[in-house]
Amino acid sequence: METKVLALSEYATIIFTSSRVRVRDKRGEAMRLELENTLKLRGESHPLKVPVTLEFSGERMTVTGELELDTKRWGVPQLSALGGSVKTKEKLGLTFEIVLVAV
Repeated sequence: METKVLALSEYATIIFTSSRVRVRDKRGEAMRLELENTLKLRGESHPLKVPVTLEFSGERMTVTGELELDTKRWGVPQLSALGGSVKTKEKLGLTFEIVLVAV
């Protein structure tokens, strides 16, 4: 993954730059947002919209979301092993949760 797919020796950094945040919905202590971003991966930069949910609970803020990346768009090679029984997919699903706590 690190050497062939992400090519970290050539592209040591992944840059995620957010340019705009839109509020899609607000209910109580939760908001659904859409982040407009640029993702730089393997030297390729492309725009990317990421839907997230932002929730507040006392001194804690949680951001959750999921997105799907088209790996070909960022130049990720399609690799296979074990006679083709293990392959990288054209679509990569990412799920994340970021928790921030006031100190």
